[in-house]
Amino acid sequence: MSLKEQLMTKKVDPKHYKADPDNRNWTTPRTYGTFSIPDEFVNGRKKKYRFGNYPVRMKELKRYYGSVKFIALFENRDDAKALANLENE
Repeated sequence: MSLKEQLMTKKVDPKHYKADPDNRNWTTPRTYGTFSIPDEFVNGRKKKYRFGNYPVRMKELKRYYGSVKFIALFENRDDAKALANLENE
């Protein structure tokens, strides 16, 4: 099994996570997403795949790039980062 396949077995369903009552930018428990930005914003220096706290990072990327594609959600930040790094190779 490839590393990407291993990571994708760890992804979770966003429907099972609610907004944190103390901070609506986070979920309870904390989750981390991997996202893809539109191709027209990717150049030699920028990476197409990004990761970060869900849903706040997704909102930031949508605000900056106009749209974003949600790839996967993880409970472990390192898994979201590993998937983004793997896709950017």
